[in-house]
Amino acid sequence: SEGGLSKCRSCRPGSYANVVGSSNCSLCPAGRYPKLSKTNQEALCELCPAGSISEQGSSTCSSCSAGEYAFRGDARCKVC
Repeated sequence: SEGGLSKCRSCRPGSYANVVGSSNCSLCPAGRYPKLSKTNQEALCELCPAGSISEQGSSTCSSCSAGEYAFRGDARCKVC
């Protein structure tokens, strides 16, 4: 903990803290999701798999609809 806090707080799902003990959380970028919801490293914001997308700060990836596609790490689905 930082600044005399006695207990560390987890970042909310879809966000991370890239410095251990930081009190500031950042959102995972679009096209990524946190591998673990309580991550302390930006490296754990993983790319969404092909066929799925996410908006900035999303805690999960969502599948594209029928007739759409997305490459790994895309933020938006595209029409076939």
